[in-house]
Amino acid sequence: MMNFEDYTCQYQNDRAVECRREKENGAIEIKLIIKGETFEDENGETINRWEELHASGVEIQKRDPLLVEAENEAIEKAQVHKTKLQGVLINGEKISLTEENQNGMAAVMQGVNLAAEMGADIFPLNFNAQTQAGFKLMTFKAAEDFKTFCLTFMAERQKFFK
Repeated sequence: MMNFEDYTCQYQNDRAVECRREKENGAIEIKLIIKGETFEDENGETINRWEELHASGVEIQKRDPLLVEAENEAIEKAQVHKTKLQGVLINGEKISLTEENQNGMAAVMQGVNLAAEMGADIFPLNFNAQTQAGFKLMTFKAAEDFKTFCLTFMAERQKFFK
């Protein structure tokens, strides 16, 4: 049986408890106790640390709700960023729905509009689009092709802001 009195224990979630103690040499020992996880000891007996911990009477601290909320927000933000990087299929390419692509399109559109005002044609035009694998050089033969590309991108990106 593990001596939990030497440890400071804290719930990580409803299925895991982290137990910490400082060893004599100053090192921190951490044990993660998972609900339902069992193992056999050297005598062949099944050990369930979760049940041992809860039967020991040792106080298990609750996690700070603000910390849990901050961690959950960070995880959600990272998941959204990952989804944006994975992108969507536009013009046969998987284009990342990133702010970098958005800003690039806006800058190129300013150039397209300026050229149109001056009566110039800057097409065919190359656009360096961010993809999950890196950057992909895309060539647009006409302004309408690029505008359609931009509108499709914007419609997909807007789904993250509803």
